[in-house]
Amino acid sequence: MEVSKVHLLRFLLYLFFHSVTGQLKNPCNHNEFRCADESGCLSTEKLCNGIDNCQNGEDEKGNSQWDCTKSTLQTECSLQELKCRFGGCIPKSKKCDGVPDCWGGNDEATDLCSSKRPFRPRLSTLSPPTSKPQQIIEPIKKVTQNFYPVQIINPVQNYQPFPGFLEQFSSTWPPQAATTPLTTTSIQYIDDLSQPDNVPAIRVQPRKRGCPVLPKESGVEISCYMPRSGRFFDCTKIRSPIGAEITYSCAKYYASPKTGATTASITCKENNTWSTRNPRWKCNLTCGFKPVRPIPLIIQGRTAAPYDWPWHVALYNEDPPNSGTFNYYCGGTLISLRAVLTAAHCATTTGTSNKRTDRIIVIPGKYHRSFDKNDDKDRYAQRRRVVDIDVNEYYNTVNFEGDIAILWLDKEVDVTDGVRPACLPSKREDVVPGDDDFSLGILPGWGRSNNREIREELQEVDLPVVDIQTCKKSHPTFVTLVRASTFCAGYRNGTTACDGDSGGGLMFKHPQEKDKLVVKGIVSAGVQRRRGSGCEEQYYTVFTKVTHYRDWIDAMLQAKNNV
Repeated sequence: MEVSKVHLLRFLLYLFFHSVTGQLKNPCNHNEFRCADESGCLSTEKLCNGIDNCQNGEDEKGNSQWDCTKSTLQTECSLQELKCRFGGCIPKSKKCDGVPDCWGGNDEATDLCSSKRPFRPRLSTLSPPTSKPQQIIEPIKKVTQNFYPVQIINPVQNYQPFPGFLEQFSSTWPPQAATTPLTTTSIQYIDDLSQPDNVPAIRVQPRKRGCPVLPKESGVEISCYMPRSGRFFDCTKIRSPIGAEITYSCAKYYASPKTGATTASITCKENNTWSTRNPRWKCNLTCGFKPVRPIPLIIQGRTAAPYDWPWHVALYNEDPPNSGTFNYYCGGTLISLRAVLTAAHCATTTGTSNKRTDRIIVIPGKYHRSFDKNDDKDRYAQRRRVVDIDVNEYYNTVNFEGDIAILWLDKEVDVTDGVRPACLPSKREDVVPGDDDFSLGILPGWGRSNNREIREELQEVDLPVVDIQTCKKSHPTFVTLVRASTFCAGYRNGTTACDGDSGGGLMFKHPQEKDKLVVKGIVSAGVQRRRGSGCEEQYYTVFTKVTHYRDWIDAMLQAKNNV
């Protein structure tokens, strides 16, 4: 008899449900979007996906409360209002009045207006903010006949329930009215669209649609395009809709480190994932490239063309202190966006004490020696302050051992046609004398000419590597200066590095890539003039060998996360 009553009750409920829904031209559940012309019921995933699923396309237009470029609702509702599933608030009196007032019509939804029967909840859990998720709890064995067994996965206290379902852990709900505490093994079904005014509204976040936001990477340009709508959007700020096409490209002077390619494409798939396992695209800054000009070897040097030496920097010292007057005193080489390689004697005062960083200004992209002289040839010049100095621990002011230092800039330089870093050589790329192009270095700088004149415009000179024995025999000074960590280069006819060239980088052709230059030497020391100050132009110049200190340079870059 009891079984017959149950079947009879189910039959009556079935007739009641279909008698009500039969009056609706297009019955939808409250968690579905109802097209305005009643042509269909859409799941949340089909909203704002770039495809018109409704005949009039209202699922892609949004409303004042639902922004198709965002994934969160904008409005909070009062206790006297009903919060529409897809944004906006209406008076609770308008619920189930036969007129769809919410965008998507969920205030007239079938399961809201035609029956109060419980339904199978769909669970979605959020990760706890700090603690590790709990273990899976076994499915509930005993349930009321009208309820369905569920399995709770990774329960957390700040769980966001699905509409129509309330789950409470280790507390009671509501705090004042609870008669039986809810625990991790007890479940209560409610209708969040018709809850009492004294119960706080359950906030339900829409399911995330589309593919994840893409991170911005240095040197990477991203084009985000939706083919169906023909529109571009910013996929580094919002999620990408299904079907979106993303094109990566490397900015000028950047290239892919693995393939050397400059472009790549990915697509957002139907399952809200990207078409490649790792959607991140990396472009590395290229180094050592300069404009190719057919210039013959000139023994006495020449005036450099503007923008030919984008990694060469000018160092200026405030002298006298606090005067606001800055004078050129050394050169340097940009080896990263924040690091300048120079000589230790350019970074220290008398002895081995570092110079005061607040009195040094570094200018990459400079063409004229004078601090304040700027014209079109200096248009790429960028002024940077120095915030830190690293001097090699073996620096010796007597024999110039360890004459190498790194200046750290207050912020990265902007990569332009006139400013970008030089390449560092590998530890195996030694400097050797010879007759080929790989033994001929090129030095940019503002040093004195052979007639002792100071040049205002940037100069460049070709300096061949000289073997150690020839160098040492040329002057007694070189006996103590030349060792495994240094080398000699230049001529004995007045063509050499001199005052003002200190700290500058001697560039050589890359052994594999002929159009690329690497910095293998740093202007360190020379023979002092017998009368007066400065260098003796008739002798070679000693350079710090960069390959010898490559491990130290790498360690400094690594420590500053500037690799």
